[in-house]
Amino acid sequence: MPRQVKQKRPDPKSRDFLASPGSECSGLCDLPGAEDLPEDSPTKQFYKDKVLASQEEITQLKKKVKTLQQTKRRLVQRNEIAQEIIEDLSEEGSHVFTSVLSDDIQQILCKAGNEQKGKYSPELRAFALTLHLYSLAAYELVRAIQVQRGLPAPANTSGLVQVDSRSSWLHSRSIFFP
Repeated sequence: MPRQVKQKRPDPKSRDFLASPGSECSGLCDLPGAEDLPEDSPTKQFYKDKVLASQEEITQLKKKVKTLQQTKRRLVQRNEIAQEIIEDLSEEGSHVFTSVLSDDIQQILCKAGNEQKGKYSPELRAFALTLHLYSLAAYELVRAIQVQRGLPAPANTSGLVQVDSRSSWLHSRSIFFP
């Protein structure tokens, strides 16, 4: 019995939808009557159009991503430069602070800067409560004038009142009426 030799299968045709229109009928156009065959069915043409539109959108989005990355890189560089400038100015400011101002003024300013927000001395608390209860307009005026260490907002003055079960609900030293 003669041995049969398997024939090698030809390579598959490319299924690239973006091929040029002339390459589509590479094998079919050679057949007789190929001129009468429709180029593409409506469904096939619809999907080809969809693929083209999707690829155009992808290229546009890739361009947008590149421009946004470039913008981000530039902003990061600007931010680094600004941070360096801030550090340089703060160092120069500390040199000016130590050379121009006296030691007493430096201590006062450092103490005022180190105080925690919302923490008020007992004297300031008593003054704020007394002034607020006496006249809201006067309280607002003093609050607007005082620059370094302001009085608490009028809504926060209720938090300054300390309730003591042994005495009245308002500390006796915090109110004085003329």
